[in-house]
Amino acid sequence: MGKMRVHRFFAAVARWVVRLRLLVIAAWVAALVASVMLLPSLGSQVNSDPSLFLPRSAPSVQAQTLGTPVLGNGDTSRITVVAATRSGKLTSSDNAAVTREEGLLKQVNGVESVRDTGTSPSGDAVELTVVVNHASHNVAALKPEIQALSKTFARANAPAGFQMHLAGQAATNAANNKSANKATGKIGMYSVVFIVVLLLIVLRSLVAAVITFIPSVVSLLVAERLIGELGSHGMQISSVTQTLLIVLMLGAGTDYGLFLVYRFREELRAGRDRGTAVAASLAHVGESITASAGTVILALLTLLFAGFGLYRYLAVPLALGIAVMLLAGLTLLPALLSVCAPLMFRKIKPADQGGPAEPQRDGLWGRIAGRAVRRPVAVLTIGVLVFAGLALAVTGYKTANVTHSTSAPAGSDVAKGNAILASDFPASTGNPSDLILRYSAPVWKHPQDLATAQDKLRGSGQFTGLAGPLGTPGQAGASLTAQQYAALHSKLGPPATAASHAKGVVAPPGGSGGSGSGASSGHGHGHGRGHGRGRGQGQSQASDLIPRAEFEVYRATAPYVSSDGLTVRFTAGLTAGSQTSTAGMNATPAVRAALAKAASASHATDSGVAGQAAGLYDVSSTANSDMSVIIPIAVVAIAILLALVLRSLIAPLYLVVTIAASYLAALGLTTLLVITLGGADGLVYLLPFLMFIFLLALGEDYNILIMTRIREEARLLPLKEAVIRAIGRTGPTVTSAGLILAGTFAVFAVFGGGVMGGQLQAIGLGLALGVLLDTFGVRTLLVPSIVVLCGRWNWWPSRLSARARHGSGGPPPPPMQSPPPQRRSAPAPW
Repeated sequence: MGKMRVHRFFAAVARWVVRLRLLVIAAWVAALVASVMLLPSLGSQVNSDPSLFLPRSAPSVQAQTLGTPVLGNGDTSRITVVAATRSGKLTSSDNAAVTREEGLLKQVNGVESVRDTGTSPSGDAVELTVVVNHASHNVAALKPEIQALSKTFARANAPAGFQMHLAGQAATNAANNKSANKATGKIGMYSVVFIVVLLLIVLRSLVAAVITFIPSVVSLLVAERLIGELGSHGMQISSVTQTLLIVLMLGAGTDYGLFLVYRFREELRAGRDRGTAVAASLAHVGESITASAGTVILALLTLLFAGFGLYRYLAVPLALGIAVMLLAGLTLLPALLSVCAPLMFRKIKPADQGGPAEPQRDGLWGRIAGRAVRRPVAVLTIGVLVFAGLALAVTGYKTANVTHSTSAPAGSDVAKGNAILASDFPASTGNPSDLILRYSAPVWKHPQDLATAQDKLRGSGQFTGLAGPLGTPGQAGASLTAQQYAALHSKLGPPATAASHAKGVVAPPGGSGGSGSGASSGHGHGHGRGHGRGRGQGQSQASDLIPRAEFEVYRATAPYVSSDGLTVRFTAGLTAGSQTSTAGMNATPAVRAALAKAASASHATDSGVAGQAAGLYDVSSTANSDMSVIIPIAVVAIAILLALVLRSLIAPLYLVVTIAASYLAALGLTTLLVITLGGADGLVYLLPFLMFIFLLALGEDYNILIMTRIREEARLLPLKEAVIRAIGRTGPTVTSAGLILAGTFAVFAVFGGGVMGGQLQAIGLGLALGVLLDTFGVRTLLVPSIVVLCGRWNWWPSRLSARARHGSGGPPPPPMQSPPPQRRSAPAPW
């Protein structure tokens, strides 16, 4: 009865859509136009930094919060502007251009402050820090400000050979956003071309191919705008979401379209007129399409239980996209079929034009299924051995780091700025480890604790290029003693405002000042600018003035101590490797331990490690812990949904197991190709989790299509014949759908280099391999074999299980009577 009610519901929907087909099409056109005109684009809301999706409890997030007085709060961003000459040291003309640039930067809307943070040790570059009133993750708001900052360079009238560039994390994030949008556009374009060509091949009709594909494109465009609107209201949208949305909706949406179009063609061949064929097709496969989409939506919504925000924020956008696509598949596609039916499959003459019913053939896949069901044990054994062999390669799996968030796109203005920043201002490069210490009293009152912390950090062996409140230790003329720091503070106040107190206190450029200072040249700032820029005031005796070099070292320490003196920041490279290396990420526990020892020795009350390596270590840890929570929830949820759709408690068990088998085989094959043969240092941390969720959801799509068809045929045929008939009729659909879905993921693997630095290309490869293994191995060989071996238990405890006990899929024959002639010799289905 439940099955009949569902069938009648979709039949009613089909009649309603066919009757109001023009109104349905007009409604979708209006929705598309309104969303494009009224809602923000998805690309404007995308953020590419995974560390921004960490929970507040993550150690790196806590360290970032602890370091707010020196690192800045979440409501502002620091954008670095570097200006450098190619012809030796800065000239007066260069300095004048920098002064003009400072004035232009201050005029940009959204800029809160512009500060000259000094000159490089070689004297050929200047660093300016611009604070803007938007958080670094708010890419949509930062974009116009960053563009406005870049446009000021041309108006500074810099001399020939003098260059200015943006640099730092916020500018890099915006550049990566632009690169990701370009890459996803390319992925979308090539996916469209691939899908249309493949549809032409399998459907042999241009009109049929276009009609099948239109709902996917329309639903994608509408969903992108709806998700962009969610992003404008605070939902974090990652480049992973943006890319997977395109691939998922174009691939899976076309699959659902094929389910309906193939059944429509089948109904035409059975002799139905076109209007009836549309209604009958939706009545038959509407439940399968809805259940398939529901499976994907349910699997995606389980991500809401994830602790890692990047996973959690995938749930609603992608589920919303699938929901929009389902609505289009149940309304727009049948309406288009009704309008364009006369132009499709012209070689098939429907009944309303006097055409006879064509004989239905099971074709190649029916013959393959026939061989499989004759020897189910052998087929199943060989399949298990092959999949187990591929799965063994998983033992070589390693996690790699994600390098995208500090590596600006090659050739971009930001990449050039970051290169100058790294070479001329090594202690200020946009990507150090930030070692945060918190004290109970201002550090200038107990400067010896700074020296103790510095010595402990240097002696730990974990850091290179350490810089902090006392300058750069070990670099001649670039450091201060604890006593010098305290004395300079008493005369000049905090380093951030030292330039305003330099008049009459600091020796002019070129002046030696007092003796015994211990600093002969600035920490990369020996050619000072600002208030001491070539205009030294000699109101005091030279012997009483602070040496210029010592002043520049002190002024350069402004980013390392908070205004109240309670929070201290050291920056350093990592001995283990760069912030973007796997070794650097994996060194995080040792780095945290070294900082904890320095904090204890220097009487700090709290400490923490911030920076990319620490953030991505926490990302990897959080992401891995989510697997143990989300995967069981997803498996149980999908199994329950399968039980409801198939009305069976047995079939969902082996169907979920087959998905796990294809997942492990695909992950092993990806590991083999990328790490063992490709020489990569690991796979992106997102890959295992996303592969499982997507293969579980998308693999069950094909399970539902095949199993519902087997169930439909088993009502009239013995089980083996029902399997052969179902595989024969659905085989072309599953094959075409699998190739389309795998192809869209393959496009992602080939053209996804601009998304997260190319790290996500392996996900496209893994998903493509998983879909192919699922399509050609699991659905067409393993599942039919298991179905035949299980016999009537496939449908237990539904009524069909009891019917199958009597030797056929139909109702049991009455007692003491011979069965109907056409079924007299039918073998037992199990």
